[in-house]
Amino acid sequence: MTWTTFLGRSVQNHTSSHVELTAVPWRRFKGEAGRTDSAIRAQTGHPPGRLRPLYGPSISQVLQRARHRG
Repeated sequence: MTWTTFLGRSVQNHTSSHVELTAVPWRRFKGEAGRTDSAIRAQTGHPPGRLRPLYGPSISQVLQRARHRG
């Protein structure tokens, strides 16, 4: 357990290489989010609380892809 999770805060997925999620193909989107999910789970013992896209407000494409991932 990390200090952050001990304090009750969620750790959120910000992708592994900080790509613009609206500009990458689905396969890369899944890889970026999946690698980061795995790293967070390995460190905290819990999946990330949210996918937090970079570069401003979320676009419907990012939201749809995130929902499709589960």
